[in-house]
Amino acid sequence: MTQAFIPMNEKGGDINDPIVLTSIHLDACNEEKRVQQLQQCLEHSISSSTACYHPACIIAGDYNAELFEGSCLNAFLAKDEVVDLNSIKKAQSEDVDYSDNRVKECATSLRLSSGTLPTADQMKTWDTLHESVTTFIDGKYISLKRVDTKCTRVAYDHDEDVSPNAENVERTMKPPSLDNL
Repeated sequence: MTQAFIPMNEKGGDINDPIVLTSIHLDACNEEKRVQQLQQCLEHSISSSTACYHPACIIAGDYNAELFEGSCLNAFLAKDEVVDLNSIKKAQSEDVDYSDNRVKECATSLRLSSGTLPTADQMKTWDTLHESVTTFIDGKYISLKRVDTKCTRVAYDHDEDVSPNAENVERTMKPPSLDNL
């Protein structure tokens, strides 16, 4: 759902800077579908504006993904605008290899068993999807910033190995984490 507004100043006058508000709920299982859905949302947001430039846009909702470095959805974010205190602390103590993050996020998205790495073909598909996001963002001159809303959900831990044959084994909930923008 997308709606464009032209805000008023405190005296009730039009300030001529449209704002587009969008609510989304992205696919829960497929990164490629999430990328397509977010691209469609951005296209629709741009076309909803009466301005000759990209309007301010708020995209709120459930992304069904964490947007961690290396994920394809993370590629939508302006790299100079992403501020994550945990990764800053980690980066100060060690160099983080971006390709390692891509491998980890690809495996997470594919819901591979803990310790299982994606195949070369799966990584090629992941890298192609990641590059398509970069091309889309660059081609549309879009710069998205993430608002730190703190923890917003609790979910079963996808990394937890629970055998379907095990008796009296309960899955545990992963600590709350952010999955909206």
